[in-house]
Amino acid sequence: MSDTPSVDARDPAEVVTGMVGRVLELAGTWPGWDGRPRPVDDRVYTPHKAIRRVADHLVDHLAEIEARLAGVPTIPDHWHASAITTPADLAPFTAGDLDEARSRLTRLAQIYQVRLRRLSDAELDRRDGAAWSVRQIAFHLEESLYYATAVGDLAAAAAEPGLLLGVVVEMRPGAEADGVRYEDEVLALLARHGGHLDRRLRGTDDATEVQIIRFASRAGLDTFLADPDRRALRERVGDAAPEARVVQAREIPAG
Repeated sequence: MSDTPSVDARDPAEVVTGMVGRVLELAGTWPGWDGRPRPVDDRVYTPHKAIRRVADHLVDHLAEIEARLAGVPTIPDHWHASAITTPADLAPFTAGDLDEARSRLTRLAQIYQVRLRRLSDAELDRRDGAAWSVRQIAFHLEESLYYATAVGDLAAAAAEPGLLLGVVVEMRPGAEADGVRYEDEVLALLARHGGHLDRRLRGTDDATEVQIIRFASRAGLDTFLADPDRRALRERVGDAAPEARVVQAREIPAG
């Protein structure tokens, strides 16, 4: 998000309410989410996490605005923000959750609308030291749409074909334990990229694995292969790294 928000001629109240409207439009496609976090930049996002971040961002700056208008100190920022993904963030997102999100965010938007429209231009543009003006805060809040677009339009995403892969992994002779450890760590990176390990089978000799992996899109596979953490793991294991043969597959109905 930007360091210094840019402003324009739009009504700052409409900037905030418009952002909330677009967030809820996207959230309307989230019931039935497949449970896979969406990786964006160096974070992952889920429907619940996106709603949490939008709501917390609105609450944080609302408290700042009210404190400054009242002439009292603002509360220091101790949010964990997007740096954490809580168990609640990973919960299924249901139609009931969408209703709750609508109720929460539309009320916050209304508070902003009422408050901002009662302020004069001079009050909207007043700066207290290095702090942003209220108008700048309103335009900064428009960037909260980032959290919702990180999850995206899941109705559109559902129309895109996913990617199913069969992976045959051969451990290096004498380095089976290192190879298994490497696979454990690499497979843990899948969720960052919309990937999911469906099944993992190991031969009785511990020298071969068969992995069934799904990605929401080919782009997820591409970002997984380019993940710097995956490359670092490969470099660390060196010559003990297993060899893998990847086959793009399709489901065949039983019978």
